[in-house]
Amino acid sequence: MREALDGQDNILIFEDDCDFVAGIEDKLPNALASLAQKPWSIFYGGHDLIDKPEQVDPFIHIDHGVQWLRGTHFVGFHRSILEQLVAELDKYLLDLTAGKDAPKGIDGGYSWFRNRYPDLQVYLAWPKLGFQRPSHSDISGSSAMTRLMPPSFLSVIRAFKRHVKRARTA
Repeated sequence: MREALDGQDNILIFEDDCDFVAGIEDKLPNALASLAQKPWSIFYGGHDLIDKPEQVDPFIHIDHGVQWLRGTHFVGFHRSILEQLVAELDKYLLDLTAGKDAPKGIDGGYSWFRNRYPDLQVYLAWPKLGFQRPSHSDISGSSAMTRLMPPSFLSVIRAFKRHVKRARTA
């Protein structure tokens, strides 16, 4: 993210466990063109929105104080907030290192940033453009099921779940 400070562009970040919906080649450029017409600060192309609205356009504008979301496997930041975001994430990481009470992981850092700056315009793609594939978490550790099953069997289960998710988006 620091490298983007020298540029003049918005950035999209895809985590290594992000899978895209079927037809992403057409859907992403259309979504980004529509997003460019909005006064956005943060964009989530993949997310787990906890309170899903009944009717939405291609985007959901979220109120940081009312709607909660998880997942940062596909997130974009407008160039106008990058310097502030990097500085705030540095503070957040120092708090974590110092053992202060803060949500863990980058998801927590982005949520912490959004809550500190309520004027940010946050949009979510709807339907989602990406989803988080099942994988081992670096933050929460292994579940009891993961520790008990043979790795080869877990790989088959994860591959099947990915196939089902992708098929649902076709």
